[in-house]
Amino acid sequence: MLKRFVLICIALSFLTLCGCNGYREIERGYLVSAVGFKQNKNEVTIAVNAMSPGGINDNDTQSVTLYANGKTLFDAYNALKSQLVNPLYFDHLGAVVIEDSAVSLLAEIIDFCKDLPEVSLGLYVVLTPDLQSLFESESPSDMLGYDIMGLIENYGKQNGVGVDNQLYKLQKILSSGGKISLPTVNVTHKKLVLSEGLK
Repeated sequence: MLKRFVLICIALSFLTLCGCNGYREIERGYLVSAVGFKQNKNEVTIAVNAMSPGGINDNDTQSVTLYANGKTLFDAYNALKSQLVNPLYFDHLGAVVIEDSAVSLLAEIIDFCKDLPEVSLGLYVVLTPDLQSLFESESPSDMLGYDIMGLIENYGKQNGVGVDNQLYKLQKILSSGGKISLPTVNVTHKKLVLSEGLK
């Protein structure tokens, strides 16, 4: 009887220790594909394109664009998080978009993005003349960051050029005091367009 009791206790302890570690369901948070930054006088705007839980069925998801403002990048980010019930997940982040108005914050934005939880350092950094137009355009895949990634990778393959605008490469260039040149992504006739190319 005592052996049976001990075996049951051991089995129960294994059941409580088992679980999914690192597993994420879309119903539990926002899967971010693109983050954007804009500067207005004394204020920074952060924009996020993400897949969000929603709809009638539990499995329905929708693409959403969220905005928040603050005096600094961190204030804007904290304001964004305070609006949400569910967390933001950055492990699928494909692109960081910087409006021309925020180019002076480039080094700060790169440092900020590399410290986001579970972010891939291979993501692309691009410029845009109008952040809101880009983030509110109809994305073919409903994941703006992935569409920007595809645009850049296709351009590189078609033109036989390397990609120098990945986050980890930009960090190296900045730390060595080099000059950074970023491609521009814009919306023309409801299509994403890459201009100024890649080196």
